[in-house]
This record gives sequence, structure tokens and C-alpha cells, in this order.
Amino acid sequence: MNFADYMRELEVMLGAGRFTGIEVTEASGLWDELGLDSFDAIRIIVWSEDRAGLDVPEAHIPELFTTGDAWRYLLDLRERAATGRQSGDGPARVTSATPDAMQDGR
Repeated sequence: MNFADYMRELEVMLGAGRFTGIEVTEASGLWDELGLDSFDAIRIIVWSEDRAGLDVPEAHIPELFTTGDAWRYLLDLRERAATGRQSGDGPARVTSATPDAMQDGR
């Protein structure tokens, strides 16, 4: 799955036309730029868990700042499912592109 496919599926899941007029990139902030709320976050987590067949540990949720973070996390979950690793077997490969997260060392 590439990023464009992921965003198409995400927009369908959240509601068609949700990102109309917004240029969405991997660095787009889920909360500040796209205006997602906590209900949307829960929907994204459940959707990602369903797609990967694994649970997302609550401790990993605060690591998801951008659309790229969420996409890479889903890819990581899918890889874990394919290799039999559990989602709690260490941190996800999430690297946020946001300056605040980089400054905090996340």
C-alpha cells in the first residue's frame, strides 16, 4: 500500500470529501492541519487494527502526529501480522516529521 492509497482509504473511512481543498502530504498534521478530533483518532486506530489484525497499544497512540506517522504505523502493524510479531513487541517505526516531535526526541 502506498501513501496515496492509504489516504484514499482513510478519507473514505472518515467520510468522502473530508480533505477537499486540503493538500495532504505525509507531513500533514492529523490534528492541527486536518482538523481531526479524538473521535476521528479512535476511528483511525480501530480501522488500522482491523486492517492489520493486531491491537494498537494505547502507549503508541500519542506517537501519531502526522498522516505519514499513521501510514507508517499501519505498515508496521501489517508487517508484524505477517511475521507473527505482536504489536507490543517493541516500539513501532514511527518517525514524526513535526518539529516539536523532533525536538522532543520522538
